[in-house]
Amino acid sequence: MPQAKTDEKKTIQYKIAEIKKLAHYENDFREFGLNENELEPMQVQFTMKTIRDESPNSISIYMKVDFLDKEQRFNLFGLTCIYRFEIKGLEIKFTKEGTFQLPKEATRQFLSLIISGVRGMLVAVNTTPEYHKILLPLIDPDDLASELEKANPFPSQATDQ
Repeated sequence: MPQAKTDEKKTIQYKIAEIKKLAHYENDFREFGLNENELEPMQVQFTMKTIRDESPNSISIYMKVDFLDKEQRFNLFGLTCIYRFEIKGLEIKFTKEGTFQLPKEATRQFLSLIISGVRGMLVAVNTTPEYHKILLPLIDPDDLASELEKANPFPSQATDQ
């Protein structure tokens, strides 16, 4: 299993236990009256949330990624997926609502893996030749980790369940 150092300097181990592609869409940019020059720089929007799994050492992260034209008028293509991770060496505390937080370095590592996986899936599933030519922007996993924390508030009185 790969290992990551957490903020508390503990070593945790993890593996990607499952990847589910839930949805994919791809719209022809020409149907929106766009030409190839109006695609870049591509704009990216993320929707993320954590999901509690049945196993106490397993978590899932849901991610929906939408790619828009540079003016952010049209959704051109996108992907929705769930990554499930099995984790050793880290106690995961859940709220009653099922939300959880991990150490920042672990969250960053998982989001980096998901971002890379989404890029790979898009290469495999997108069929529009012009979309294969587009250079996608670099995505900072630290920014995504902050967004994920905002989407999954975690009170200080968390309890194990």
